[in-house]
Amino acid sequence: MTLESWLIFVAISIVPVMSPGPSILLSVSNSLKYGAKYTLFTGLANASGQVVLGCMVGLGAGALMTASAFLYVALKVFAGTYLLWLGWNIIKDQSTLQLDSESLVEAPKLTNLIVQSFLVSVTNPKALVLMAALFPPFISSTGAIGTQVFLLAATYGGLCALNHALIAFSGGWLRKRLQSSSIIHRIRLLVGAIFGGFGALLILSAREN
Repeated sequence: MTLESWLIFVAISIVPVMSPGPSILLSVSNSLKYGAKYTLFTGLANASGQVVLGCMVGLGAGALMTASAFLYVALKVFAGTYLLWLGWNIIKDQSTLQLDSESLVEAPKLTNLIVQSFLVSVTNPKALVLMAALFPPFISSTGAIGTQVFLLAATYGGLCALNHALIAFSGGWLRKRLQSSSIIHRIRLLVGAIFGGFGALLILSAREN
């Protein structure tokens, strides 16, 4: 993988990393309820889960690339269809990002929050499909697939960690903004459109194959 390809991957990954999903909503909730310190630790747990999940997804996609072109195309069509469905549901779901903006409360044990964040991350269906869609175009069959997959997974996990750190120190700002229904509505439309666009492009690229 060239430096140029890696930089393109970083740029493309920023929007999915920052888009609403189970892990992001959990991090926002932790920031609003428990403060920055807890959110930083749970963010690192989330990033670790993304690295584990990314390695599993990437190695599976790499195996499909070498084993069956048909299955690889089928995976891309499935992932694209899921992204379209996910985008539509984000747009129509009125409860998306509607979080309680209560004051800080007493947090449970940090270990419990870390385990919860890791499990939510490693079992996140949105992240799984996104990685299945994002990783294959950047995996070269001529290079060491395992090394490339780990680099992509670690990069994606690192971006997630940075995003959670940003959320950790934005509790007060988020508390004010998430009380505005108009802002939440615009965010839903934008994120839903982005997911739908990714899904459509993925399906079209699969048909070209």
